Amino acid sequence: MDFKNFDWSFKSIAKVIGLVIAGIVVLTIIISLISLSFKTVFYGGNNYDKLNYQNQGFTTEFTKSESDSIRSLNSRIVLPPEPGQPTTGDTAEDFEIREHNGTIHTRELEETCKEIAKLKALDYVVFENANEGENSCYYNFKVKIEQENEILAMVKALDPERFNTQIQTIKRIVDDYDSELDILNKKLESIETTLADAQNTYDELQKLATAKEDVESLATIIDSKLNLIDRLTQQRIEIRTEIDQFNKAKSEQLDRLNYAYFNLNIYEDLYIDIERIKKTWQSEIKAFVRNVNDMLQNLTVNLVEYVLNFLLVSIYFFISLGLLKIVWVVTKKIWRKKN
Repeated sequence: MDFKNFDWSFKSIAKVIGLVIAGIVVLTIIISLISLSFKTVFYGGNNYDKLNYQNQGFTTEFTKSESDSIRSLNSRIVLPPEPGQPTTGDTAEDFEIREHNGTIHTRELEETCKEIAKLKALDYVVFENANEGENSCYYNFKVKIEQENEILAMVKALDPERFNTQIQTIKRIVDDYDSELDILNKKLESIETTLADAQNTYDELQKLATAKEDVESLATIIDSKLNLIDRLTQQRIEIRTEIDQFNKAKSEQLDRLNYAYFNLNIYEDLYIDIERIKKTWQSEIKAFVRNVNDMLQNLTVNLVEYVLNFLLVSIYFFISLGLLKIVWVVTKKIWRKKN
């Protein structure tokens, strides 16, 4: 191209700019067609959309699960003290509770589980959780403190592989409940006193306003009296409700002193587990069948699909070459005509 003989008129420059823009548009279309063809071959038509849809679904489920798991608790509930925190006074041992945790491995799972399960029939044993499976069982129960040693000896006779006893005091929890109850009772007493005093004061004011026949003041006094009594009565109900809740929680904690707690995990432990060996063979055979099936699919259906997609890419490619050739020829003609 000879720039010395180039026509630098506005018309010529506009033509060049138009050809450049047209070339960019055509090139973009061709690149898009080639990209689409490769996506079709390697990813399939709708895989991206499916993946995007699945990701959106996962995000939704996770958000829902996360929002369901975040719940607000009553801030006035007294939580158990953290381990290692000291208690006040010298009566902590009077509030001790014991929890026994054991793990048992046995070759006679059914008989061992039945040995524990039959404790349900005893009046001094309360089962709180029981889970019996094919290869294991789990029991969580409490025993009257007087019969603790009896059940403890029976469990140890089963020769647990691991067994430990955790002892902790709940004195600090009980003290926290007592402290909170003391505060609430004082608040209730104060409200009761204020309510009685307000009642007497308003009665005196009402008598005075009635004697002076001051209707406006009488109406104001009555309205104020009703509002105050309603507010104090509502506060009294709320505090009494809280006192009942704390008394119930304290009673539940004190009830724990009457029991010893047991958590027992029992697992089947066989030298030769025929059933487990059978399942491993079944699993391996299923995996082998899946692999053979995948290989046959790759050699037949997937191969045909690949060939068809390859032909589609080839068609797109040659169409793109044809379009490029047409654009080149038209560009040359326009350029020659201009010159």
